[in-house]
Amino acid sequence: MTGYQFLLEIDALNELNSPVTLRYCCQPGFSGGGYTWEPRIVDPGLLQTTLFSGDKLTGKSSYSFGEVVLGNFKDVSDVTGPTDYLNGYKFYGRAVRMYMGPMAATYPADFPLQYSGIVENFTVGDDTVQFTIRGRQGELGIALNGGTFAGDNVAPNGFEGDANLKGVTKQFILGRVFNAPVQLCNASKLIYAASPLTGLATLDQLNSGLRVFDNGVELFCTGSVSAKESLLTGTTNPGEYRASSDGYIQLGSTPVGQITFSGAANGYALNSRPVNIIPQIFTLADAVPGRTHSNFSDMVDASSFSGFADTFERGLLVTGNTTISDMLDKLVAPCGYWYFTPAGQIRVKTIALSGLTPVYAASGATNISAFSIRGTTDTKGGVPAKSVILKGARNYTVQANLSTHVEAPRAARLPLDWLKYSIPATGFIFPLSEDLEIETVLHGSTNFNSGAYDLHTTTREMFCKKHTLALINILPLDFLNALPVQPGDAVTLDLAGRFGYSGNTVLVIGKTVNYVDETVSFVLWDVTGV
Repeated sequence: MTGYQFLLEIDALNELNSPVTLRYCCQPGFSGGGYTWEPRIVDPGLLQTTLFSGDKLTGKSSYSFGEVVLGNFKDVSDVTGPTDYLNGYKFYGRAVRMYMGPMAATYPADFPLQYSGIVENFTVGDDTVQFTIRGRQGELGIALNGGTFAGDNVAPNGFEGDANLKGVTKQFILGRVFNAPVQLCNASKLIYAASPLTGLATLDQLNSGLRVFDNGVELFCTGSVSAKESLLTGTTNPGEYRASSDGYIQLGSTPVGQITFSGAANGYALNSRPVNIIPQIFTLADAVPGRTHSNFSDMVDASSFSGFADTFERGLLVTGNTTISDMLDKLVAPCGYWYFTPAGQIRVKTIALSGLTPVYAASGATNISAFSIRGTTDTKGGVPAKSVILKGARNYTVQANLSTHVEAPRAARLPLDWLKYSIPATGFIFPLSEDLEIETVLHGSTNFNSGAYDLHTTTREMFCKKHTLALINILPLDFLNALPVQPGDAVTLDLAGRFGYSGNTVLVIGKTVNYVDETVSFVLWDVTGV
């Protein structure tokens, strides 16, 4: 930490439970923007961001920190340490912000935000005070569901079921789903809850695709209503159904077998795509009763969706306590990613195979202090897969004992939980190569077998750069230039011809900033291969 000053802001409650913002910096101290920072920082921590965890090219993103350490050194003549007073403060879940700039720079103009997070743990020691920081990604670990049934129906009315349904989680759908189950919530009126939280795109909505089935046989629709209360009156013809746009289905006669439906959430018949569904998730999360976090909708960097080129439909049936983080992971697969920016906003993009514009040049002759090449971990040994199997078009209700009246194509589809599309390898195959299976929530049999998803396959050669990662460390002298580079950006990698890299354009999929050593490390993926 020789050339830069670090400015730390921590929100807390003091001993009187009054909100305060604490400010600390490195030696020799700092003042600017009307604030004064105490010179207490010993270690400003590190920041690690990856698009895919564990050297993989699929799966979850990661956003993690080291510990921020403050000095609490006490002179022999002193009774207490300079930061002992913090022991009575409340930090858990409170916001943390770290800024960095040159020693003699002006705040705030010359001190860009390096990271924002929340305090997960706070430890007071004899000589140090340590803050364990958690990224905003931790806030997405909350469960999102449709609430639970009250079980207090007074027959023949009500939508909350009888005592047997009390406490059962209400299912809901995001986007468009295939052959989903329903929950009987009014036995007197044969009313079923299909998606109370997000509603149903009924037949009067363009491209709704709503279809209801009894033991696999499609039922005719008597009509649609806007609110479930209208299902308590009026008539649903025998052997038919009515649907309400707030998420309920009513039958006109006792079903023969299991009732299922296919369709989209209300308002999403034409918008069942990640760029539409993801903001909906955050809007739903903002409405969760008793929520104490910051507004989820503020997390989304809406401009980043312009980089999400995948426009195929998606769909999720949520039946339990699925976390927001898990929903995002499912919706962007197989070629998309999401991550948090230093400012704590979510960016959502898809991996590009062409048209990449480098924002930084890494060269072994100028700014790389060390590099290594290693295989990805999606497959055993990091070798190219024998084939990539994409799973999609999920059947949420696997059915085997169907009515003899079910049409042959549907009868063949309903016993299968997924449709699978295999992209075979061409050229060289390693003796120990295995299949790579990727699960998606893509909807429709024609969506997930698109050539757009051939990203994880390529002509197989003995050393295929498309299945290796370059790990490079940037010298401290280029620390400031490397800092703005973010995962998802493209950079130029020049190893003077070693391993075939002589100015290749590669994708940054991981970044680690060590603020103590003033170094940046990148994990790079050559998406274009050889």
